[in-house]
Amino acid sequence: MRILVLIAVLGGCLLMNVDHSFAQLGPKQGGAAGQQAAGQVVSRITPEQLATVLTQAGMRSQVATTQDGQKYVKVSVGELKSPYVALGNCNNQGCGDLLFGAYFNADPNVTADNVNAWNAQYRFAKVYLDSDGGVAFELDMTLAGGVTLENIKENGRLFAALLTKYYEGE
Repeated sequence: MRILVLIAVLGGCLLMNVDHSFAQLGPKQGGAAGQQAAGQVVSRITPEQLATVLTQAGMRSQVATTQDGQKYVKVSVGELKSPYVALGNCNNQGCGDLLFGAYFNADPNVTADNVNAWNAQYRFAKVYLDSDGGVAFELDMTLAGGVTLENIKENGRLFAALLTKYYEGE
């Protein structure tokens, strides 16, 4: 009987705990004001938010604008300065699609067979020859249904790792 009373008292103490941190939904916000938690789920992101997330992932990132006024994020991967992230499916709430990409000028040593062999060996990113003979390297990501900011960081890291492998000829 004493055990049942002890269990009831302890259970009552837990229920009266004002903090209830174990029952909170979603990630706890911490750090500087305005800083987004890595576990936050988003289905849209602005170019400015994306640049911040990729910087937090260790990539040098900055927002840039095309000649026709479209914002994108320039990123540096190692010595490569051409990588970018284009944003698609945008509205006034942000964008729902990301295209991590890089472009290389035409190289006569890069053939369709080389590109196909790379695509057969690696997942997630694709490489293709464009109509000018240049090489496009891309990794697509949709935010539909919601993804965490940590997932966006990991996709950025994956893009950087695969792009480096491709560039170094691995």
